[in-house]
Amino acid sequence: MKPTIYLAPISLVAVIAIAACVPSNDTQPVSTPTPTATQSRPVVQQVPPPVQQQQRFGNYLDAPQTRGNWSYKPAAFGSQALFSEVGATPHFAFNCHRSEGRISLMQSASGQTARNMTVRTETTARTLTAQPSPNSATVIRADLSANDRLLDAMAITKGRIAIETQGLPALYLPAWPEISRVIEDCR
Repeated sequence: MKPTIYLAPISLVAVIAIAACVPSNDTQPVSTPTPTATQSRPVVQQVPPPVQQQQRFGNYLDAPQTRGNWSYKPAAFGSQALFSEVGATPHFAFNCHRSEGRISLMQSASGQTARNMTVRTETTARTLTAQPSPNSATVIRADLSANDRLLDAMAITKGRIAIETQGLPALYLPAWPEISRVIEDCR
């Protein structure tokens, strides 16, 4: 008889536990409100990505050099020095048009509008007007006489040349011999 005494409390606990798991009939399911014409969904607005501001430097010589290297190549019209990263479209170019005695400073740019192009060297700073190139929709160019003193300043400057074109990131280009070679080809 002793085993029955111990089983009764355990059976009673089991019955109570099972009863607690069964929902009562007086519980109502929770209903969600149906949207009406007066309720509207929240408006999701697209936020444009933040505009990346290019870091400004008090002295362009303190700015890091633009990535890339100069290369020189002869051309049917004269010669050219191209500044680019390997396998990429040139950022900037000097084109010598020997028969015309002209050097074009050319920069990659989209759009067909004239832009101010400021050239800074150790001794000179000058703003030129760069026009859309008639030969390419993605290039602007400023033409100089092959004897223009700005070209000499670009060839002999210490360290770098800064090209600051309206609406484009500034270029900080090394003053390598390829520039001088193109200038000399045109003179």
